[in-house]
Amino acid sequence: MDKKNTFKGFAYVPKIWATIVYFLGLIFAVVLFMGRKEKWQMDFITNSYPEFYSHISNFSISFILILVMGYLGVLQLGKLTSAYIIAGIGILANLVYEFFIPILNTPDPMDAYFGIVGCLMPFLFLIPYQKFGIQAYNV
Repeated sequence: MDKKNTFKGFAYVPKIWATIVYFLGLIFAVVLFMGRKEKWQMDFITNSYPEFYSHISNFSISFILILVMGYLGVLQLGKLTSAYIIAGIGILANLVYEFFIPILNTPDPMDAYFGIVGCLMPFLFLIPYQKFGIQAYNV
């Protein structure tokens, strides 16, 4: 494979640990999302909080969106600016949609809270990733 075209458009490349943790984060969110189907639900979660999986789609979608945008933004610019903007929009969208818009939706504050946590949790990975998980891409 030609190294010059491998990361075209990216100023940085991820370190191996950062890529592994990134994919573990994606798997985490997808597994939780799959829990919407009863056969994928984890008993220790439903025993503690029976309504957990009825709110998890907001969390998973927000988490994945911010994680992917942040990961790519850091590879392109070395900054989390795009992730902060998308997270802010996501938090605002969750609040407005779940509190004020009853169209095709039953207002549910708990859905908004799950979505907000889903917007904020990726930063537990993204901030250390930005500081320690990338290296300059040398052609």
